[in-house]
Formats: sequence, structure tokens, C-alpha cells
Amino acid sequence: MDYNRRGAAPLENLAPLAQIAPPEALRRQRAGAIVLDTRAATPFCSGHIPDAIDIGLSGQFAAWAGAVVGSTAI
Repeated sequence: MDYNRRGAAPLENLAPLAQIAPPEALRRQRAGAIVLDTRAATPFCSGHIPDAIDIGLSGQFAAWAGAVVGSTAI
């Protein structure tokens, strides 16, 4: 694929993801969705949906997301 040659677009160039309100995220989680919280660690630790996975967007997001979410996906 061209992604292998050019590389993926930087996150800053992508459309922002829609934020989901906690009750909706919890509903989706109960239906089998994986809740991935991309906030920094401090806000995440201040309060989050139980069993949500925290992977901040800085640093090695793709590697961590692939390792953690990939191992929990059905």
C-alpha cells in the first residue's frame, strides 16, 4: 500500500474524533465495545469509566493501541 511508502497522515491532519459522553460510552462498553480513553494520564486518573483503557495520544500511541487493544479485541 501507499501508506507503507508515504507513511500515514499525522494525527494533527486528521479530523477530530467525536467525543462520547460517559453514559453512552458505558452503554457501548456493556454491548461489547472497548472504551479507549485518549486523555493524558492525570485527567484519566481523576475519573474514568471502569475498565476503560488509557492510551494518551502523545508518544507511541499506535504501538500501545495495537498491543493493548489488539490483544483484547474479539
